[in-house]
Amino acid sequence: MKKTGMRTGRPVNGGGNRASIIAAARQEFAAHGYRGATLRLIAMRAGVDVALLSHYFGNKDGLFAETLELPEEARRGIAAALSTGPIETRGEQVTRCYLGLWEAPATREQMLTLARSGISNEAASTRLRNLLTGPTGDTAFDGMPAGARAGIALAMAELLGVAIARHLFHIQPIAELEFETLVARTTPSIQRHFGST
Repeated sequence: MKKTGMRTGRPVNGGGNRASIIAAARQEFAAHGYRGATLRLIAMRAGVDVALLSHYFGNKDGLFAETLELPEEARRGIAAALSTGPIETRGEQVTRCYLGLWEAPATREQMLTLARSGISNEAASTRLRNLLTGPTGDTAFDGMPAGARAGIALAMAELLGVAIARHLFHIQPIAELEFETLVARTTPSIQRHFGST
């Protein structure tokens, strides 16, 4: 006979429960930010006992930090877009890659959580800062002039603004643009930051 959660009656299935909690937490944090999301609501969404959240993650901060992890391929993709390919198309590469993180189901909720919580939560602020400027600390950027690093930081900050306008504030007509149109309209401004590198 399978063990069940304390109040849910659902089977305790280890990794399955952990994955369900992370998925539910990403949805809650993305919708309400760090302050608005509660462990009880996350547990209800995941269909598990709230005690399991402490068992797996220790506390709300531990769970929150777990939800901010982007897939490794997403992090590598940003670094590659910033450092490979012809400089003449670098702006389009970076624009497509970064804004694509906000569109893709696998990373959309993490990006929303980072943006919503980045001002009030240190963990989110650090992750967001690293996403915007961290690639320049990669070994692939060793020896890069300060001006080039500033260009990358400015490009990423501008893309963050576009993403927030589209996904958080739903500013029209930015929010309604087709993704390819958004990339095409944004790329020239981003490319200028790389043109001087």
